[in-house]
Amino acid sequence: MSSFTMGNMFEGMRLLSALNLKDDIQGLILAQSKGETKMTQEEFGFSLLLEIFESASKKNAEAQIYSFLSKLLNTEINEESNPAEVIELLTTFADVEEWKSFFMSVWRLIMRS
Repeated sequence: MSSFTMGNMFEGMRLLSALNLKDDIQGLILAQSKGETKMTQEEFGFSLLLEIFESASKKNAEAQIYSFLSKLLNTEINEESNPAEVIELLTTFADVEEWKSFFMSVWRLIMRS
């Protein structure tokens, strides 16, 4: 499995941009940072994941997501893939601190815009 790269980060940002999720994600981040919501880290991540899946299904962006995940995880991901196995690959791909660092970088990019 490959390591997380700048290319992965920018490809992920392009995907989020194509899904028009900036305002939704920024709203979630701001509400959480201002204490307007009291979500745990897991609840916040789940909310974010639901936003991505909802937007992807509305925009028929499944192919873009499969492509992104396939490159990121260095394995073929498609509509036949087992979701539990994909999640397991994602959780073993990078340690928690690396993911936190990535999402903090995403947050900083969103807040600058």
